[in-house]
Amino acid sequence: MQQQHAWLAAFAGLVACTVGTPGSDETGSVGTDGGDTAAETGGTLDATGGADATTPGTSDPDGDAGSDGDSEGGSSETGGNPPPPEGICNGDGECSFPETCSTCPDECGSCDVAELPDQRAKYVDGSCAQPGDGLVDSCADGPGQPGRFSDLQVALDSLEPGDTLFVYPGDYYREGDGFRISGLGTESAPIVITAAIADEPPVIHSWDPAAPEDNSRSHFAMGGAEEDISWIIVDGLVIDGLLGLHGDHARIQNVECRHGWEECDGNWSCIRLEWCVDCVAHHNWVHDVFDTTQHCAGGEYEPREAGFKEFDGVRTIWEFNTVENTQRWGYDLHRSSTDSIARYNLFRNAGSSASIRMNRTGNMSAYGNVVMGSGGACVDFVAEDPGDGFANLIDHNTCVFGTAGLYFNGFAPATVTNNVFVSIGPGNADSVSIAAHPPEDGVPHVVDHNAYDDNSLWVTQLYEAPYAETLAEWQASTDYDDHSIVAPGGPCTFVDPPTDANDPEFDLTIADGACLALGDEGQPVGACAVTACVGHDCSGCGF
Repeated sequence: MQQQHAWLAAFAGLVACTVGTPGSDETGSVGTDGGDTAAETGGTLDATGGADATTPGTSDPDGDAGSDGDSEGGSSETGGNPPPPEGICNGDGECSFPETCSTCPDECGSCDVAELPDQRAKYVDGSCAQPGDGLVDSCADGPGQPGRFSDLQVALDSLEPGDTLFVYPGDYYREGDGFRISGLGTESAPIVITAAIADEPPVIHSWDPAAPEDNSRSHFAMGGAEEDISWIIVDGLVIDGLLGLHGDHARIQNVECRHGWEECDGNWSCIRLEWCVDCVAHHNWVHDVFDTTQHCAGGEYEPREAGFKEFDGVRTIWEFNTVENTQRWGYDLHRSSTDSIARYNLFRNAGSSASIRMNRTGNMSAYGNVVMGSGGACVDFVAEDPGDGFANLIDHNTCVFGTAGLYFNGFAPATVTNNVFVSIGPGNADSVSIAAHPPEDGVPHVVDHNAYDDNSLWVTQLYEAPYAETLAEWQASTDYDDHSIVAPGGPCTFVDPPTDANDPEFDLTIADGACLALGDEGQPVGACAVTACVGHDCSGCGF
C-alpha cells in the first residue's frame, strides 16, 4: 500500500493546532446534514463598504514575517508580526524539511540576510565611473582601487562563500547574456546578492532598458551559472524579466518580479527553480507576467506565461508569496519534482488555466493558500502517473471568485480536506467545484470537511457524466464529503470579505457560523485557520 511521507501525515494531523480565531471559541463538530447547516449561515460576500478595486502597491517585505514568536492572535487588531503557522515545526532543534526560516525561526534562524554572521561585504554600483575592488562602500578613484565594483557581472564573478554583495540602485542589463551567479556557498557561509538600499532596489533586466521592445537582445535577467551552485540567496531585487536558479539550498526572497521571459518554448515565467534540492522561494511579489513585447508571437509554442515555474526539484517550497495578474498559471510545477509544497501564498487573477498547477510529480502539497479570481481551477494536480509510493495533499485553501475549484490526480491517494469555495462560477463541463478522479491503485482518497458554493458542480472525471448538481447527489454517489457543507455563494462568513478579486484590503479569517468548527478536528476551515500570514505582505488574513 502506498504511504504518505511522515511529514505529510503529521501535517494532516497537526493542522488542527491553529492560530487564534477572533470572535468565537466554538469547538463543536458540524453534522453530516450539510444542506441544512449551511443554509443557516447564508451568503458570505456581502462586505460592508466598497473598497476601490486597485492592485496593492509595492511593499517592503522584511523576509522574516512570522518570526516574532511573541505576537498573538490572528488578525491585524493585534499589531506586530503574525505568529508562524503551527503544525510545521517539530521542536527537535534541527532545521529540516518542511521547516524554513519563515515557519520555524527558532530552529532555522532568521531569514534576514543582515543577521548572517561573519559575512564579508562587497559592493557594486553601476553609476560609479571607475571599477573598484568592491571592498569599500564608495566609488573608487581609479581602476582596481578601493571602492565599489562598477560592473555587476564582475562583482558576481568575485563572490566566494561568505560574501554578501550589496547592489546599489540603478538599471542593470548585460548585453548578450543574463547576469550569472556562480559559487558553492555553505550553510554557515552562503553567497548573498541583496539590495544595498532596501527602499531603492536595483532593477535587473531581461531587455535592454533603452530598447525594451528589442526582442533580438532579450534573455533571462539573472540566473545560476552553468556549473553547480549551492547556498545562494537572492534578496530584495527587482527583476524585469526572468530570475532562475538551480542547485542545492537556493533561496529567493523579497524579490519583486514582473513581465517574465523565456526562449519561446512554452515556459515563460518570472521566477524559476529547476534541478533544485531544498530550495525556497518566499516573500516575493510577482505581477503582470505577460509577453507584452510579443517576444514569442508567431512561434511554435504559445508563451503559456506563469508567475512561478518549477522543473525537476526535490523538496522545493514556495511560501508567503503574492502572485498577481499572470496569463496562464500562477505557479506551474511543470514536471518531475518530488515533495514540492505551495503554501501560504496569495494568488490574485493568476492564471487563465489554473492558479496552482502541479504536473508529472509526486508528493504534491498545496495548503494554506488564498486564490482570488482564478480564470481556471484554484488548484490543479494534473492526472498523470508519478509512480508508486506517493501521496498528495490539498488542505485548508480558500478559493474566492474562481471559475473552478479543484482538480486532482487519481494516480496517487489524495487528502482533500478543509478547503473553502466562495463565489465559484456556474458549473459546466470543466468549471466545477471539484473533479475527484477515482484512485487508480485502490488506495482511497480522503475528501471531506470542505465548504462549497452551490453554484457549481461535482464530478469524478471532467467531460464524463454524470455530473452531480448538488452536494447531496455527490455524497450519495461517492464516499466523499460526508461532513462537507454547501450554501449559495459559499457557507463561510469572514471577518472582512473582499468585494471582488481586486479588493486590496480583506480578511478571510472565519468570523462565525458553521465553518468555524467544520474542520476534521472541529477547527475552522480555510487558509486563515492554519496561518495568520498569507502572501508576501501577510495581507490575506488581515495583517
